Amino acid sequence: MDLIERWATVAWLWEGFLELRFPCRGGKEVAGICLTLLDLEIAGCVSTWLDNGGSLDWKRREILRHRITRLEEILPLLAGAELRYFEHLYQVAVLAARLDDSSDGARSQ
Repeated sequence: MDLIERWATVAWLWEGFLELRFPCRGGKEVAGICLTLLDLEIAGCVSTWLDNGGSLDWKRREILRHRITRLEEILPLLAGAELRYFEHLYQVAVLAARLDDSSDGARSQ
């Protein structure tokens, strides 16, 4: 699968994610993590990754990695609609981060 096909896969998953309704009331925290802010930060990074043709600057790359780690911490604590929503967000974020890492390596060689 080439870079364009991988970008298209993330775009397709992202479109599906955008159709989901945010399942929480504003400001809800799980294990001290604000779900609204976590969603906003990851969504911003993935959206930027797509807008930039599959790459992030170092700052957003680090933000995305850190937020993925936070999401991994809270996924086991979620259930129902919250779990489905954040699992989908997690899939998209992890794929974008992996592809960003692989395209960065290809650019530096």
